[in-house]
Amino acid sequence: MPSKRNNAYALRANLWLGFLVFALTAQAQQVSDESALRDALEYAIHTLPASQLGIYNGVDYTPTTIIAAGHPFFSAQTLAAETIVYDGIRYGEIYLLFDAAQQRVVIEDPAGNKICPLSEKIERFTAGGHTFKRLSGIPGLPSGFYDVLVDGKELLFARRSKSARGLQWKSSTAYYFFYEGRLFRLSNKKSVLESMADEEKDVRHYIRLNKLSFNNKLEASLIGIVRYYLSLKQK
Repeated sequence: MPSKRNNAYALRANLWLGFLVFALTAQAQQVSDESALRDALEYAIHTLPASQLGIYNGVDYTPTTIIAAGHPFFSAQTLAAETIVYDGIRYGEIYLLFDAAQQRVVIEDPAGNKICPLSEKIERFTAGGHTFKRLSGIPGLPSGFYDVLVDGKELLFARRSKSARGLQWKSSTAYYFFYEGRLFRLSNKKSVLESMADEEKDVRHYIRLNKLSFNNKLEASLIGIVRYYLSLKQK
């Protein structure tokens, strides 16, 4: 059975083969416009077996029809070169967006069409300097993409989403701490101390010593506290 890496190489080879055949045909017919090149790539994609389509085996992206100031994407609203692990294969320099309203990854195929790779096959991806991981099977947590803030067996992660409120797109973030099979939602000092009750005295001291804020700098404070708590558990 051919490996996934070999399938990726086969995809590239077939794409370029289809491109070359159509480009030569276009030249022979003295077709000078760019549509011939785009047709060549579309032909290669639509005639390849599904097993060789790799990351381009997805569904068409349908943008939101909501009219509001701003945009529904995480970080930037333009495609940027990122990394994605899809169906066990790591793709570098893939131009993508993360639609935080629809919770979908959006990429551009070689023909210039925006598509959404199958979410259940995405292991992780980067966007705007953040690393998102698809999490599933955690009791009480909806399956989906989460921004990993502290990685490892114990996780601190964030659910990044957007919604149109009034006439403007607004961001919202929910923070979660997963430790020893238990899931905690962290939103303030009380929830943090409840999740770390076995080390509450030391955690309180750490918060006071570092003058941590749970209002203006909640995310940075949570990252520091979780890392400190995990260091205590390693002693």
